Amino acid sequence: MAFMENSTDIITGQYVRLREVPASIADRIVATVIDCAVLVAYAFLLFMGLNFLSTYYPHASNTIALLILLLIVLPCVLYFPVCEFFFNGQSIGKALRHTRVISADGARPSIGQLLMRCVLLFVDLGISFIGILPILLTDRHQRFGDMAAGTMVIHEGDYKKWHASLDNFYAETPSYHPTYPQAAQLSDNQARLIERVLDADNNYDAEQTKLLAKKVATFLKVKPKTDDSIVFLSNVLHDYQYFINMG
Repeated sequence: MAFMENSTDIITGQYVRLREVPASIADRIVATVIDCAVLVAYAFLLFMGLNFLSTYYPHASNTIALLILLLIVLPCVLYFPVCEFFFNGQSIGKALRHTRVISADGARPSIGQLLMRCVLLFVDLGISFIGILPILLTDRHQRFGDMAAGTMVIHEGDYKKWHASLDNFYAETPSYHPTYPQAAQLSDNQARLIERVLDADNNYDAEQTKLLAKKVATFLKVKPKTDDSIVFLSNVLHDYQYFINMG
């Protein structure tokens, strides 16, 4: 994974050091404008529909008021945390701007974190847009809601790739025992090559994976404890990460 300019380090719960690029203030503003436009359009269309119903059912004003609360107010208030929870940190605006919310330790944000940053959005935008200041001044470009919730907004970049591999990095737990201690001999470039081959998005075929596994085994002078090339390379990569973090 290539490190990018203006990036920031993230230390995950598994003690893996990752580097991500915080979303720019321009991307965040544009994403918010898009989301607000979506909400305004939704609320306007639904309100017009309910207003149309009220002309035919003038005695159902209480029911119409309840429908407005349930179908307009609540969805608009809960739009951000619900979207970001079910769509892996993205709302419509964030998806279009290729940004997403993550926890400050690199994990997916919890619903509690998303609700916290949503509540404080009214503070960040409501007091002369005061939330813009910390975005401009902090290394991680966090608004007050992000600071309180322990979140940050990043450019997507390689997020899907490192998040997918992060799920497999159980090797960084204190009780982990390396399968191949020789993995400590790998260079960073060699480890990144193994990671690219294991990444399903890169579409390496079985023969290429098998060939790399053979070369790695020869270089490390080890006999694989499995005939599965992917499992072997994954174990070697886990062991390498273990020794890097222990060092």
